[in-house]
Amino acid sequence: MTLMSVVLMAALAAVIIIVSSISGSAGTESESDALPVKYYQSIEIKAGDSLWSISERYASGYCSDIRDYVKEIKKINHLQSDRINEGMHLIVVTYDR
Repeated sequence: MTLMSVVLMAALAAVIIIVSSISGSAGTESESDALPVKYYQSIEIKAGDSLWSISERYASGYCSDIRDYVKEIKKINHLQSDRINEGMHLIVVTYDR
């Protein structure tokens, strides 16, 4: 065997090891490590609803602060104030894994 053959075989072995370690680690990701998937949903405002109550209902634990979720709803829906009325439709964000 020539020196060139030995070098090529060593390089090929290194590539195989790297590729198998990359593909092997991708399959070991647990569900708790997976990023949540963001969905947009249209809801109709009912009597007594507020941005705060809607945020508590739909944030579902993925938003660290309800105030951040309220800000996100206002931004998505181009709301200048916290005022919403019965019968309005808003887009809210929901998360799923």
